[in-house]
Amino acid sequence: MGRRKIVIKPIQEEKNRHVTLNKRRNGLLKKAYELSVLCKCDVAMIIFDSHGRLYQYGSTNVADILGKYVGASPYESHNNDTIRQMINRREKKEEPEPEPAKTELASLSFLRPSPRTELRYQQINADFARRTSQFANISSLPPSSSTAGMPSLMPMPSGMSASAAAAAAAVVVVV
Repeated sequence: MGRRKIVIKPIQEEKNRHVTLNKRRNGLLKKAYELSVLCKCDVAMIIFDSHGRLYQYGSTNVADILGKYVGASPYESHNNDTIRQMINRREKKEEPEPEPAKTELASLSFLRPSPRTELRYQQINADFARRTSQFANISSLPPSSSTAGMPSLMPMPSGMSASAAAAAAAVVVVV
């Protein structure tokens, strides 16, 4: 018998909720341990159950890790809403999501392009502007006999073959 997908919603029965907490907490502790060993990173985990009991894990001293946390600004910051959005995107669900508040928009760093992607967008825009200005200069030339069969929307310099014009048009369309 294989595993089945469960709906993530609060468990109503106290006994079932406690059993689930214990099983999932142990699985989470194992994942935190594996993450700290495999990636050589400091991991601290703090869990308060519904009765206020504290469960904690630290790859080193939890107080030391929390001291680093207090003095640092987050590289990434997530809450239940942002995690739900990532999960839905991965599963390609079309489940309606609540609109994030304006203060939460700053924490959605995964929606912003990376500096490398931003640089690539700038290069594409510059290349597009350069190509458009080239074609604007060409459009002022009088049509030649080789462009007689071509549509008038595509300016072509004199002496350019039809296949070269088609390749140039493909480049312009792709960019």
